[in-house]
Amino acid sequence: MLNNEELNRLYQYGLSLCQNEDRAYDLLQSSLEKYLSKDLSIEHPVAYLRTMMRNRYFDEQRHRKLQLVKQDELKEAEDAFKSLEDVYIEQEQIGQLLQALDDEERELMFLWAVEEYSVQEVANMQGKPKGTLLSKIHRLKQRLTAKFSNFLEIKSETSL
Repeated sequence: MLNNEELNRLYQYGLSLCQNEDRAYDLLQSSLEKYLSKDLSIEHPVAYLRTMMRNRYFDEQRHRKLQLVKQDELKEAEDAFKSLEDVYIEQEQIGQLLQALDDEERELMFLWAVEEYSVQEVANMQGKPKGTLLSKIHRLKQRLTAKFSNFLEIKSETSL
């Protein structure tokens, strides 16, 4: 069958592939088991075993890559779930912010912050001077910042 020198060369080949002694032993052993179970009479068993080891090694590598991809997908799904939790918390806190405003202030914030109209466009819609709306927005920012500074600090920390 195979002598010690041939087995050592096959082990060295496995070690060169795996860069890990235990994996090289496992690779050699599994290839030998498969070779012996077939009971084939092959002219060059060392070359045949080397090919088996190489194929098994690359199959294992593909399998590991698939596992890594699946783990990455799971991590992305977990991150997305955490993001949904954050969105829910933010919506709740934004609801609290909006409750602190009166109807006119809510309309102004909605048009300016959510719909992203310019202050001039909002002024034209409401028939008010631009300076008046700028003052209201400034006072609103100051009031909301003072009242909900804890929320704003948490928000800025999570965005880092």
